[in-house]
Amino acid sequence: MKLSGKRNPVLAELILVILFFSLSSAVLVQVFVKARTISETSRAETLGLVLAQDWIERWKSAPQNPYDIFSPENGWERAASKESGQLFQAFADDNMEMNPGETKAYGIEARLLREEQEAGILYRIRVKVVRNRDGQIVADLETASYVPGEEGAV
Repeated sequence: MKLSGKRNPVLAELILVILFFSLSSAVLVQVFVKARTISETSRAETLGLVLAQDWIERWKSAPQNPYDIFSPENGWERAASKESGQLFQAFADDNMEMNPGETKAYGIEARLLREEQEAGILYRIRVKVVRNRDGQIVADLETASYVPGEEGAV
């Protein structure tokens, strides 16, 4: 028997199909990895904003005495700072739970400023949540509270 130049089209088609599926799977893996990264970033930003807003709301209830709110019992410690104002620091885990133990995935900074004015005192706070792994700021909120008259002169 003589096979004179006959080619098998099924084999060529099978090779093309395998090549197409290989390229498609490589693209899909990259898409899923990127989607997971975006999801983790979005989750961190959402939880970080909720955490920062929670601490700001706690502070707004009594801006004159931040030591009650930013206390070691709540997971905070006072930190030295070259900038003006008082700086408190704390750490959180991946779920933005305070007092994480060894897992310090996020650092939280609360900077408090006090400006005395004629009619009262203006208190300001800025809360930042920073990812410790790469230093990326996840949340950064700032607000102020004005205490008029002698109530603010504590």
